[in-house]
Amino acid sequence: MRSLTKLDLRLCTALEAVPDGLENLAHLMYLDIYRTKIYGLCDGLLHSLVNIQSLGFNHVNGGGKEVCLSALKRLKCLNCSFSDADEVHMFAKSNPHLPTWSDLSFGLNDDNNDGDYRLFHDDRFEIWSEDISECGKVVRIHGRKKNEIHGRISFLEDIQSLCIGYYNSGGACNMLDFYPTEVNVGIHLLTVEGVQEKTAFSILYPISHLKELIINRCRKLEYLFTGSAGVYLQNLQVLKIKLCDDLKGIIAPGSPDPIDTFPSLESIHVKDCSRIQTLVGHLLLLRLRKLRKIVALGCDSMKEIIEWSPVMPSDQVDLSSLKEIHMLNCKSIWRLLAAESLPLIQDLETIDAIYCKNMKEVIGHAQEQSSQNSSWPRLQQLKSLSLSLLPALKSICDQPLICSSIEEIAARGCPKLKRIPLYLPPGPDGCPSPPPNLKNIYVQSKERWESLEWPIQPEAKTLLQPFVRYDP
Repeated sequence: MRSLTKLDLRLCTALEAVPDGLENLAHLMYLDIYRTKIYGLCDGLLHSLVNIQSLGFNHVNGGGKEVCLSALKRLKCLNCSFSDADEVHMFAKSNPHLPTWSDLSFGLNDDNNDGDYRLFHDDRFEIWSEDISECGKVVRIHGRKKNEIHGRISFLEDIQSLCIGYYNSGGACNMLDFYPTEVNVGIHLLTVEGVQEKTAFSILYPISHLKELIINRCRKLEYLFTGSAGVYLQNLQVLKIKLCDDLKGIIAPGSPDPIDTFPSLESIHVKDCSRIQTLVGHLLLLRLRKLRKIVALGCDSMKEIIEWSPVMPSDQVDLSSLKEIHMLNCKSIWRLLAAESLPLIQDLETIDAIYCKNMKEVIGHAQEQSSQNSSWPRLQQLKSLSLSLLPALKSICDQPLICSSIEEIAARGCPKLKRIPLYLPPGPDGCPSPPPNLKNIYVQSKERWESLEWPIQPEAKTLLQPFVRYDP
């Protein structure tokens, strides 16, 4: 037994005392007595378990006794429950430097609560960061009851990533109630989970260090921001929204329009938000001068990625930094981009559309507009156009598409597609020639390639044949 490295007593609800001899397990690296009737840890035990790397216990009803973890030099993961915020403040006072992963819960240890909240394996906790290695020190704080988490959190000193979980709560969801304002100036990633309110977040003072904001499972949230929130998110680079069923938009209608809002935002990801119809609406279009990437996944009602209107002040819109558009399983969208919006996104490099079952065209003119008298559309920096499993797709573009930087085109699972309207520029001899950087054109089969039509430049079929690759 002295060589034991893992002891998991979680959910042993009848256990009232630490097992005899536990202090002799010097090799123990994992100890979990969470959701038992053992409250707190004695100093003698803490000083004996010097090799502990993962620890779960109940601080609830600790009788005012402070628990100091300073002796656990190798501790990496902590799971601890508290009865209220006062206990957390007392605990944090004794432990200003938490381990790399800490899960602090409120009210989840009640006898009538059957939930099992295992440290960082619960599907409710998803950091969902692009690079988890850059999340730094992560703290999750979550609870169930009304007002369990209330008041500004300003007691954790050196964390870089904070996750707020607020399940089945009737309390307010103002981000100011969650975000640390005094000590935690180094936080760069904030995750908010489970807020069940319609009210959007309002931010009234600068959150200067926040770079990534993740909103997850806030199922009743209709708009993420009201007011001039973007003014105070000066360094926000990544915004991710997931499983917010009632979300209608990122900025609420009627919000003021400050000039300098979201000045650093580079990436917007929206996943499984069933009611949102437009990802980048006109209120956002006037703000996103550094936006590089748009991702929409599983948004059933989405009808357009970028809103376009003939009355929109195009001279005030700047999407010149946009490089990538990715769309997957958005079944209501029928046109990916309005041709009239292309002058705003001339640096676009990647278009990726997969399994959008009602998409009929990739680039098309807006309703009540005609392509007959318009110039041919241009995406001079486009390098990759990937279209997969689009059963209704009839057209990539209703005119020849000028994209001299194109490197790769893929059209798979698009049975109604009749044309690949790639414009072939004149070569030195004045005759059409393939784009200079073109490497591959992927289609399903030779029969599919032979079925394509080339009404504008009939010679294109022969000139592009060397670049065609068939699926095995």
